[in-house]
Amino acid sequence: MTIDHTKVPSTQSNFTVLVSLTDPALKTIANGGHVANANGFDIGFYADSGGTTKFKWEVEKYNGTTGNLIAWVKIPSVSSTTDTLFYLFYGDPSITTNQSDPLNTWDSNFKAVYHLGNGTTLTATDSTGGNNGTLFNSPTATAGKINGAAHFVHSSSQAIGLANPGDFPIATAWTMETWVKPSTDGNVALLWGGTSNNGPHMVLPGNNTWRVGFWGGADVNGTGVDTSAFHHIAGTFDGSSLRLYKDGSLIAGPVAASPATSSNPGAVIGSAFGAFYFNGDVDELRISSTNRSTDWIAAQYSNQNSPGTFITIGSESCPSGTPTPTATPTPTAPQFAADNFNRADGGLGSNWAKPPASEQTLVIVNNEVTPDSDGAHCYAYWIGNTFSQDQYSQARISDVGPWNGVITRAQSTVDRFYMAFVFGPNDYRIFLRKDGLYYTLSLGSTETWVAGDIIRLEAVGLNPVQLTLFRNGNPVLTYTDTTENLVGGSPGIGIWSPSGENRAIDDWEGGNVGMQGIHLAQTQAPSVQGNLVATALGVSQVKLSWTASTDGVGVKKYEVQRRDPGSPSFVHVGTTRETSYTDSGLAAGGNYSYRVLVRDAKGRAKRYSGVASVITASPTIGPRTPR
Repeated sequence: MTIDHTKVPSTQSNFTVLVSLTDPALKTIANGGHVANANGFDIGFYADSGGTTKFKWEVEKYNGTTGNLIAWVKIPSVSSTTDTLFYLFYGDPSITTNQSDPLNTWDSNFKAVYHLGNGTTLTATDSTGGNNGTLFNSPTATAGKINGAAHFVHSSSQAIGLANPGDFPIATAWTMETWVKPSTDGNVALLWGGTSNNGPHMVLPGNNTWRVGFWGGADVNGTGVDTSAFHHIAGTFDGSSLRLYKDGSLIAGPVAASPATSSNPGAVIGSAFGAFYFNGDVDELRISSTNRSTDWIAAQYSNQNSPGTFITIGSESCPSGTPTPTATPTPTAPQFAADNFNRADGGLGSNWAKPPASEQTLVIVNNEVTPDSDGAHCYAYWIGNTFSQDQYSQARISDVGPWNGVITRAQSTVDRFYMAFVFGPNDYRIFLRKDGLYYTLSLGSTETWVAGDIIRLEAVGLNPVQLTLFRNGNPVLTYTDTTENLVGGSPGIGIWSPSGENRAIDDWEGGNVGMQGIHLAQTQAPSVQGNLVATALGVSQVKLSWTASTDGVGVKKYEVQRRDPGSPSFVHVGTTRETSYTDSGLAAGGNYSYRVLVRDAKGRAKRYSGVASVITASPTIGPRTPR
């Protein structure tokens, strides 16, 4: 199979191409073709003629009677200067299981990919695995540009609601795209976010114009609405400007935009906020967390508009010894799990377990999760799947106050995991739970949390572990763990509820970070100021370390000074000739600050180090202690 380089404006990496063809050889053997498996499981795509380097692909449709195949294949590099070759294999009777890998067919920037059924049955499954849609008021299946499409009738208030709208970016870069054939010129094809300059949307205002922009904010407009045929419409936002594309060409923009974030986002195809219902057909809708380039959009349009000229197929080759393609024993798809808790009051169910740190039990009450006893640290983690250690956990907080949130890398026998919780409107934190104690890793106060916000914690890597706390999809707090390096485990949830306040969370999901695209946290050294490092050792000790001072006169001693919680001044706590010091007798959960005075060999004061602050571990978590 040959990709025509003249239809690729610039070289593209990890580019998913459409393969759509009908060929007699692709009929099953029973129908006179050469495909061995009735389901087409022996059909596969490879980089080489020997069938040793396997690509990732998703089969959208296979008909063994007609030899019709519609598949999406991720090509590592599609050249703009030379034709790109790859190979279609079939006919191996030993392959009897599905060899495709749909989730990894789409690069990590894709947040949702909807093929929208087969023309007979309408489905809203997300091929990236995380944001399936729900049909409202029964939109129907119809023939689409590629395969099937969704048909919406305005008067019937039909729409498709999308799960986990917090996954879709608003104020950071994004791309929306779809093949669309409106029946009338008007109303909304796609929207996510909110109403106050924070709702990315695609709409027909009703004046022969396509519009992409932010609801209540900036937008970009281009003319040319056709109600007789499908056209590819794409909108991008690069973090500062909007652009609008039609059929692979830029038709409007850039237009400057400064959107806000959304505290309670929604996401829907074919409507906006329970109104503005769409009339017409929508096919192959995608949302990405990057602004796709002009060349990327042009190449994608060229491929999808005419797959038979973008990719040409050569003659069939039947070697005497049929190559044995590399088998995939199990798909390499990242694991993903979700729970909306919409079931009868009681326990969480068999997919959940309590880690050793949980003092009481989390239960379902009124389709939300809450502790069965107030004043207790309650946790649960998901055991229904096996996750990599690069994992995330997220949930919707039902109210704001001490405290509710999520955990990662929790295990059944080890009392250690990472935590991210909201304690108040402007109080959110990342913790380490370790052997009965809580270690404060990072504190945040600039964001204002409200009920309905989505809190997410990602733990990525090992030695160091990058921790990132997100609010509604935006990173707001980071920490780099270079000492504990917790490994393995599973994502979960946690709540501590004061008496009578009924803290609760809802709409949990967790999975491998690759599921949503890895977000690397900013590197943040633990409590370093100048050359002074402060590390909590349990509830009552802090270890200080620093680099040796160098001077022609030499160093006689280091004087360690401490500022206690609530105190305005430093006091002398010890003297040493070494480059480390352990301070003892401290209060649990106390916020202490330290500095070191360097004296030379003659006893003269030379300089102070910078100030390093640290919070001692605590057997519980409470409000912040003033410095």
